[in-house]
Amino acid sequence: MAEASGGHRGRTVTPLGRRPLVVIGPGVVVPVLVVALALLVLAPALWPGFVLSHDMVVTPRQPLTWSALGAGDSLPRAVPVDAVVAVVSLVVPGALLQKLVLLGLLVASGLGAARLGGDVATAAGLPRRVAEPVAAACYLWNPYVAERLVLGHWALLVGYAVLPWLVRACRRDRDGRRGWARLLLLAALAALTPTGGLLAATVLVVCCRRRVGALLVAGAVNLPWVVPSLLHPVAGATAGGGTDGVEAFALRAESAAGPVVSALGLGGVWNADVVPDSRTTALSQGLSVAFAVLALLGAALLLRRARGDVLRLGVLWAVGSALALAPTWGPTARLVELAVVHVPGGGLLRDSHKWLALSAVALAVLAAAVVAAGVRALVGRAPGQAAGSVAVAAAGTAVVCALLTVPDLAWGAAGRLGPVRYPADWAAAARVLEHADRSEAVLSLPFQPLRAFPWNGGRALLDPAPRWLRQEVLVDDRLTVGGTTLPPEGPRVAAAAAALGSPDPAVELRGLGVRWVLVARTTPGAVPASLGSASRTVLDGPELRLVRLDGPVPTLAPPRARRAAVVATDVLVLVVLAGAGATLAARRDPATSEETALEAAVRGGPLLRWRKR
Repeated sequence: MAEASGGHRGRTVTPLGRRPLVVIGPGVVVPVLVVALALLVLAPALWPGFVLSHDMVVTPRQPLTWSALGAGDSLPRAVPVDAVVAVVSLVVPGALLQKLVLLGLLVASGLGAARLGGDVATAAGLPRRVAEPVAAACYLWNPYVAERLVLGHWALLVGYAVLPWLVRACRRDRDGRRGWARLLLLAALAALTPTGGLLAATVLVVCCRRRVGALLVAGAVNLPWVVPSLLHPVAGATAGGGTDGVEAFALRAESAAGPVVSALGLGGVWNADVVPDSRTTALSQGLSVAFAVLALLGAALLLRRARGDVLRLGVLWAVGSALALAPTWGPTARLVELAVVHVPGGGLLRDSHKWLALSAVALAVLAAAVVAAGVRALVGRAPGQAAGSVAVAAAGTAVVCALLTVPDLAWGAAGRLGPVRYPADWAAAARVLEHADRSEAVLSLPFQPLRAFPWNGGRALLDPAPRWLRQEVLVDDRLTVGGTTLPPEGPRVAAAAAALGSPDPAVELRGLGVRWVLVARTTPGAVPASLGSASRTVLDGPELRLVRLDGPVPTLAPPRARRAAVVATDVLVLVVLAGAGATLAARRDPATSEETALEAAVRGGPLLRWRKR
């Protein structure tokens, strides 16, 4: 069913039988709704300071190191996002960059889902102005977003935000080189993390009509982390934590209903500490399942009118749910364990909850279609002047119900995402090491992966040192989840742990290339009483103590061949992306083409251009 413009600017009228229906009102309503929801989520986080929560560690200016490029000792889990942040933070301060990214990813999530939901509704002859706000609210505000935000997986959520735009671009991939350029740039944005790259690759393969081209695009954008993974010396079993890692990071049941119900509601993350309190209530669980049931009804409803869309969204939902639930069932759990142990990069499968991002796209769009269909049916029985009120009431009720699935996502996840400021000792330590040799490694103590500083409210977070200091920082990467401690991922971690237990740690540490030891005083954890006679303190503050180990230290830089391969790969991908950007930015006839909001951003236009359709 096509839409027609009414006599007033921004007023959209959809013919339904003999009577017109004014649906939701001016086209500005959906963007305003999305921005309002994003601000409601991030209100406290937008105040001055840094939001530090679990994996989300931001510093004033992140240095560009070999580890950030994927050529260091650590596994390339934050590749290429760490390198991108390091480059961008040269221009944009870290605190401002964090706020822009968090706000941008939430707004892009809502707008992308709204546009995709509207397109599918239009193809099925349903009022898109009803489907749009419902799809936006379902995709922006759900347990998946809440849990991943508190867990600090902002880069994964960037990929999550790109998915509906990517699905929509695949529906329009018939415009030659420009279509491929659009797909390439969107997929590259999702591939800031390895998981985001694989999510984008799945969407490309499922939704694009030209599979070979989709595979080429998916392969190109994932090269920055694939090449370092293949060159890393750590075996697959260690990299993924083996069978222990699969069990520890599996999707967990939030209630007695079991993991399937958690997956239907997009919840069940492995870390119970980040789960919103509301997820234990019957209201939250019930509404989440209700939206999943609505989505299933939507698939059945649209199967005849928009068969292609339903099949593609259904495959995405099935793939996301299958990967999420695989570690929770014996036979499939064994297959995941084999992949983690024996396949390079297979460790990405162990955190199974993250694959529900694929399910979220289908759930939001199909549930919105059911609401739109309900409005269409009700309007046939309503007086002409009441049609608009029916639409507003139905869409508004669905949006409110979406918010009630996880009400404590509001106000920074119930205060969990409040900003703080780093104590002055951090900047002082960075200034001391600014003039030191970059090849001299730093050991960070206490030797454990997480910190809990009182100035950060005691909230758990990763060690900030690697994102503060220009040297390679040796940190403990042995995670403990549910009582299970996973093995180290870097070859020097076990050696450093053994050195700290020796009679003279300084001697052993120097042999590992460690010149400096940074001790965080205010976080729990054991620290050796003495590092040895050949050590002296160069910074002694209330928060940090920086110790220099005197004596010869070997240079343990990454192998030259690995560095060369990583740099060559990154340069190649940048050249390809530059070509795609030039193709997309080429002048074209505005009368025959439509520009999406993300394309406008690529071309340097307004970040969120919501054109009248």
